[in-house]
Amino acid sequence: MKNIRISAFTFLRNAVDYDLPFVESISSALPIVDEYIVALAHSSDATEEKLLQIETDKLKIISTDWIPEVYTRNTEYARQTDLAKAHCTGHWLLYLQGDEVLHEEDHSKIMRAIRKAHEHRDVEGILFNFLHFWADYRHVHRSHTWYKKEIRLIRNLPEIHSWRDAQSFRFFHIPPKSPADYLSKHHSRKLRVIDSSIRIFHYGHVKKIELQHKKVQDAANTFYQNKKTISFDFGNIHNVPLYIGTHPAVMKDRIAEFEKNQAHPSFKNKPNPKLHKHERLKYRLLSWVENTFFGGRQLFGFKNFTLLSKACELKEKFKI
Repeated sequence: MKNIRISAFTFLRNAVDYDLPFVESISSALPIVDEYIVALAHSSDATEEKLLQIETDKLKIISTDWIPEVYTRNTEYARQTDLAKAHCTGHWLLYLQGDEVLHEEDHSKIMRAIRKAHEHRDVEGILFNFLHFWADYRHVHRSHTWYKKEIRLIRNLPEIHSWRDAQSFRFFHIPPKSPADYLSKHHSRKLRVIDSSIRIFHYGHVKKIELQHKKVQDAANTFYQNKKTISFDFGNIHNVPLYIGTHPAVMKDRIAEFEKNQAHPSFKNKPNPKLHKHERLKYRLLSWVENTFFGGRQLFGFKNFTLLSKACELKEKFKI
């Protein structure tokens, strides 16, 4: 776009070991960005080698330290995100985590959203719609317990920082310098955003069950000092809605490989010893109400953004 520069950014560590589709994630954004910043923490696998194999001159890798013993409760993710953001030079910044992929059909929507938002200084971010895939590429959550919208495009302002476990962003009046700062609502406010129909395909829970177990166990050990052995099961997947749409083209080979080799242990109708939150009766009932009577709109949930279209005359301008 004329005179509007777009940066993409993310953070990675041991992404190969955790089977993240990070190459597909980066590739899905490259056609529409001017640069892609990756904060790469020290990794013991082939993450850096895989990054260097991506054929582009837009990629910039920033080496970072990894100190979860200081930045506990997953706030290290927010710190890493901020480290990557600090190197972005664009007017607008596209944030994708290593398990989040864009659909090529949404590229034009992203460009249109940025053009419209750029004209209005009140707009600090743009919401994307999340598709959370569960256990495989055929099932996607429509549960109250899974966030349905999040900020993935932000204006490049120094006051905007990642928040909590890097799920979202806030406007900080005082820059965060500690784990407590990243977890607190003090000295910060929600971003003023506009909505869109742009999708994020979230594949973080599409793994062989042993890899998903490793991910959950490692997170508990690293960020919460929980040394107990954690069991994991995808539960009764038949209660999770089927996905009937298309996937991003960059995911074609990965999906084909998964479908060829995965034995789908989660399809067994065995009881899950510990119900996932989305399996609990009260949340299943609430999800049914939301999906049946409110078009899937989430009720009662915390939203870490202020939607401008509900508060001002911009509503008609931002039908994206």
